[in-house]
Amino acid sequence: MVSRQLWTRFDDWLTDSLPQPLENALRSGHRYLMPLMQLRVPLFLLKGLTGLSPTSTGTVLVAGQGVTIEVLARRFFEGEPECEAIGSVSLFTLPCAFARWRNKADLVIARVPRSVAGPMSRGRYLRLPEAVGGRLAVPSDPDDLSDISRSVRSNVQSVLRNALTWTVSHRTEDFEFFYREIYLPFAKGRFGDLAFLRNRHSLRRQFRQGGILWIEHCGMRIAGVLFQTDGSTLRLVSLGALDDRGEARALGALSAIYLFSAAYAREKGLDWVDFGTSLPLLNDSGLMHKRSWGTILTERRESRHDLLLGWGRCGEELIRFLAATPMVIRHGRTFAALGAPGSGTPNDRSLDLLGRKFLMPGLRRLYVVSLGGARPQDGATERSAPPRVVTVGAGASNRVVDEIDRLGRNFERI
Repeated sequence: MVSRQLWTRFDDWLTDSLPQPLENALRSGHRYLMPLMQLRVPLFLLKGLTGLSPTSTGTVLVAGQGVTIEVLARRFFEGEPECEAIGSVSLFTLPCAFARWRNKADLVIARVPRSVAGPMSRGRYLRLPEAVGGRLAVPSDPDDLSDISRSVRSNVQSVLRNALTWTVSHRTEDFEFFYREIYLPFAKGRFGDLAFLRNRHSLRRQFRQGGILWIEHCGMRIAGVLFQTDGSTLRLVSLGALDDRGEARALGALSAIYLFSAAYAREKGLDWVDFGTSLPLLNDSGLMHKRSWGTILTERRESRHDLLLGWGRCGEELIRFLAATPMVIRHGRTFAALGAPGSGTPNDRSLDLLGRKFLMPGLRRLYVVSLGGARPQDGATERSAPPRVVTVGAGASNRVVDEIDRLGRNFERI
């Protein structure tokens, strides 16, 4: 407890006192060292109905706490599962605890520091980033945004039809209003008890390096985004809307934030807009919306943790979970996607539909776990280019990891 309080005070001092280059250097070390201060990892056992049949139940062992791991664990169940705290283990004996539980629980998930996630996961568990980012190249022609996708074209038309406009503010009192009246209520209302609330001091420092872009309707502010200018990139840090009844979103305020942020970046001669942080789940509404804008999936440099995902037996319940929870996984130094078919054995058409739905720039390929086994043609290397969607046979997590690694090495030769 004392060490965490000291780190918090240290973080506040960094925020208010140091020049940006020195702060970046110290915060980089802070990002990797602070997770290691938590030497004990809490364990929770979740039990509940899985939805496979009216009476089918499942169990998930969760090590650690956080928004992403809670969302991931809850998606295994139909409805709210029972949660039992079963103690804690040392971070460095966690692999032994996982090995004991992998064949007892249907799924095991751990949140561990990124600095140790590689050695802990190697050959045994899938490794997920706790969060991902997305960035958009600023188009030289504003009309190019409308050509990205049909949904973006519709969003742009909605913004124009509702006569939404934008202004930028750098006043301190506007930061206080944004944080208190827009950001906090919006985050709590949207994510409930899973809301991750950003540190006010850190946000204030980022505001000083940027400002707030306001979305206005009939002269009234209805939404806004706090942004930071970082080199040639406009970083969208936190957004929100005055949205008690959903009116701002219905007017297209959130789409207007993306549209007008690109316009502001172009006005300032910047090259990129960083759309901020998303969950590493490909059917998460936030990531899907950013994907529709043509963003490139990127690493989040401020993220301190990864998730490890494992199982001992791959049956219908796990396939249902993977189909409902397509996810971003680490694949060497890049990202790939992992999912499963909704039902039956995947064929060319269903695989093509999955690829169209979930693949985006920044994802090397989509691996689809199939109870029917891998299709022989997916592993063939006699082709002009590596496939973007590949099947892998169902099995224990270590077998799936081995197969993905093997296919990845084979495709590198093409």
